[in-house]
Order: sequence, then C-alpha cells, then structure tokens
Amino acid sequence: MESLLMRDDSSTTLPSAGFGISDDSVAPITASGGLISDSCVESVFTGDVSMRMQPGHTEARTGLLHTSPPLGGFAAPLNDNPSVHIPEEIVNRDQYSKYLIPNLGPFSMPCLQELPPKPMALEMVRETFQNFNPIFPLFDEEEFMNEFDEKYLRSSPDDPTWWACINVVLILSHRFRGRRSLDPSYDNMRACGYIHNALSVVSQLSITSGSLSAVQGLVGIAIVLQGTPNAGPSLVLISAAIRLAQSMNLHRGYLPNDNINERQREQQRRVFWIAYIFDKDISLRRRQAPAQDDDEMDVPLPTGTGSQNLQLSNGCCSLSILKSRISLAVIQGQIYKKLCSIHASRQSASHRAAAAQELCSLLSFWRSAIDAELFDLPTSFWKEQGGDYLMQRFVLRFTYVYCLTLVEPHLPPTAQLTPWDSYEVAASSQGTCIWECRKALSFLEFAPPTGYDCVWILIHPLFAAASSVLVHLSQNPLSPDAQTDLELVQPLIRLLEALAADQRRCSRSEESRRLERLCKELEGEARRVVNLLRGVGDVTTE
Repeated sequence: MESLLMRDDSSTTLPSAGFGISDDSVAPITASGGLISDSCVESVFTGDVSMRMQPGHTEARTGLLHTSPPLGGFAAPLNDNPSVHIPEEIVNRDQYSKYLIPNLGPFSMPCLQELPPKPMALEMVRETFQNFNPIFPLFDEEEFMNEFDEKYLRSSPDDPTWWACINVVLILSHRFRGRRSLDPSYDNMRACGYIHNALSVVSQLSITSGSLSAVQGLVGIAIVLQGTPNAGPSLVLISAAIRLAQSMNLHRGYLPNDNINERQREQQRRVFWIAYIFDKDISLRRRQAPAQDDDEMDVPLPTGTGSQNLQLSNGCCSLSILKSRISLAVIQGQIYKKLCSIHASRQSASHRAAAAQELCSLLSFWRSAIDAELFDLPTSFWKEQGGDYLMQRFVLRFTYVYCLTLVEPHLPPTAQLTPWDSYEVAASSQGTCIWECRKALSFLEFAPPTGYDCVWILIHPLFAAASSVLVHLSQNPLSPDAQTDLELVQPLIRLLEALAADQRRCSRSEESRRLERLCKELEGEARRVVNLLRGVGDVTTE
C-alpha cells in the first residue's frame, strides 16, 4: 500500500522519534503543524512537512523512520525549514545535512499525527465500543482494553498491529462525534490524521502472518476509508485482509488442532464475517471480483455468545444488523457473479434475465425476513442522536436499494415485481425497485452537510436510485408522477454539486464530479422528454 503513496527509491532516513502521547489534547504531530483549519487539512494530503520530534523521550524507539521523496518531489535539508524542530544531537553534527526531509507530494506519506492523552483516548475508545463495535464487533472489548492499558503509552509504528488498531478506534470515535456535531470539521481533520497513521503500517500488516490483529487492522482501515472522498484503496485493503484471514484458516469451520477456546473462536468468526461483508460490498460497488469465493468457505455464522458486548447504549441488540448484512452480502456476491462478472457478460440476455429473476426472488425473501424496526427509518434521522445504530439501518436499506438497481435492468419487460401488502404504495402501481428508489431519495430532504462521512458511504446507492428513477421517467414520460420525480432528484443534484465544488485537497473527488455530470445528463434528458410530450417544449435544466 505504501508503494502507492511513497517512492521506492528512498535513500534518505531520519532518526526515529518516540511517537509519544500528547499532553495537549489538540497538539498533533502533523503536516503543517497541526490539523486546525481547512488549509491544514489539505496539508495532510499534500504533505507540506514540519515534524516536531521528541529526542530523549523515555519511550523513544531505536529504529529508523524512513521517508521517501515523492514522485516529482525533491529533498530539502532539515535546517532549510525554520518551522522544523531539529534534535540537538543532529544540529551539532557536521553531517547533519545528510538528514533530509522530502518535500512531499500528493502521493506521499505525511508525518504522523500524535495520539491524544491517555484519559482522552480512553473516552474515545469507550465511545467506539458503545457505538460501532456492537454493530460490527471487530474487536473483543475486554482484550482490547487490556492491550490499551498495557501498550497505549508506548504506541508507535514499531508495533504495527496495535498502531493500526488504536488509530482505527480513534477514527471511528471522531466519526461518531462528527455525526453528532453541527460542524464536523474538527473531527474530520483529526480522523484524517489518524487515517494516515494507520496507512503508514499497511505494508507490515499485509505480511504479518498468524495475527488476528493484523486482519482487524486491515479491515478497520478499509471500513474507515469508505467514509472518505477517495475510497478506492479500500478494495485493495479488504482483499489483503481476506487473504490474510485465509492464511489463518478463518474461513474454515472447526479445526481439531486449532488450540483456541470458544471465545477466541467466536471472535475469529466475527472478524472473518465482517471482512466478508465489506469484501462483497466494496467489490460490487467497484465492479471487481471479491476476494472470498463462497464455495471455498464453511465457517459458521457468529453467535451472541462470548464476553463481547452486543448491546447498544439504547438497549437494542445489534446482532440482527450483523446477520442481515451477512445474508445481504451473500446476495451481493451472487449479483456480481451472475450479472456483473466477465463470465456473466458472455452469457445470453435470456440467461441473464433468468438469473435476474432468481436474484429478485432472493432479495424479496431477504426483505421479508428483515425486522420491521430495521427498515422503518425516521425522516428525522440526520437530526437525531441515534449513533451508528441508526446510520447502519440506513446503510442496510440503501444497500438493498442498490442491489435492486443492479438487478432490475436485466429483468424481462414482463417481470415487474410489485410491492407486497405491507408496503404503502401510491395509487399508480410501480415495481419494487422504483418504489424503493423513490423512498430512498425522499430521505435526501433531510440529508446532512457534505462534511459527514455517511454522505460518502451512501453516495453510490443514492446515485443508483436517482438514475433508475430518471431512466424510468424517460421511458414513461406521461406518468402522473413525472414532475414529482423530477423534483425528487434535485436534492441529490445539489448534493453532488456541493461535493464536486469542494476544492480542498482532502475533499476533492473525481468520482463526485463524474456522478454530478452523469446525473445532470440523465435529469436533462428526462426533463426534455417529459416537457416535449406534454407540449411544454424542450426545456433544459438550470
């Protein structure tokens, strides 16, 4: 992973400083001296360098911190930058000029952000275990807290598995805080620094065999990257996590000589199934093959046993969300295999139509088995203090809608599914896909500002829903819902415009600009056809 971010021809090293714990709750070791403004956020990604080093710290490590010149960058002596604090022992040497700090570019690794003081970190760890971890039990709480007490004050990249895991937990806490805040900028900036902390040890994690913590770290980094403007690397990371899990036989059922107790075995199952969920989900969104083949696994589903707390702070049990995501992930894998894969593209249209009908049946069965509580979403979601439990309910439903939009185009014209009796349907009967897409888009009226991570998590399902509605409208321009549908997609267009216009480097996204362009083209064509057939004339979008 680091090869994507740093050059391999490094010949420059710096004496490593101890990555100690800050005595100041807002004093990180970062690019450009801290993460306290939009311009400083940009520096995290561009790598404008100033590093506060801590020589002589009692916890200092003895290894070397390697830095690499960027693609097209150049190295500058330490003393050329007055903002750099240079250790006394380096300044006094005649050879100090050999210690160089590279002028980092967009694809290089920035300096590491310092971790918060232990009391503050403990509070953040507890927040993660109260909100995210009960839904996706990636870590065993008791085991993690023991490691926290033992290792936190010595946290550094020299222990890559712990370094990745603690940074993932801190990121998730800032994500949760950001969703509860009217202005998530500060929490986003802090999370941004911890993401780069975790990315700094990806290469070590990928080759750490036999370590469940390495799998947890890779899965955790892949999860948090989904909430960023550029989530592409998450596919590489989750694939690496799956391969590492396979090397540990986590994809297998009970092995007679594994020498672990039931609690440890249960935690391994949970870690594997969480990796499985995101492997299927990310690969389907990226239209690339998942790493785990369903025919090459026989691991049982996770249970509620063990010491892991699966109760949320509001008293709800989260195991139903986890199992619902697992069963939906199985269907996602089948959608890719039967409709999106290279093998599927070689099949006849009738063969794909038959597969689509089968997948529709699976989705219908899955939907009917879901608890009503998980699918009935409040319109005030973005204003409520519901935490990850409520957000994951949205993700669950929007993922289901995304699956419908992938299957529906392959159905034969006569195979239109209608909502079941429990649905509140409009007088004009529509297929399940269009009805669900309209319902999903209606929630955008209450969408949060663009700074929230959940916007990036949901952006592709929302775009798919809008595309399905607009294509349906172009094919049925005389529908009584035509004007309503045109108005329904406007909040998404405004959201995409805001995302595409954000030029801060940490928020800049080519994908948002692509989605904005496509959505406007579809909306313009649908509006033109509707107005033309209704005698209004060819009116372009504003």
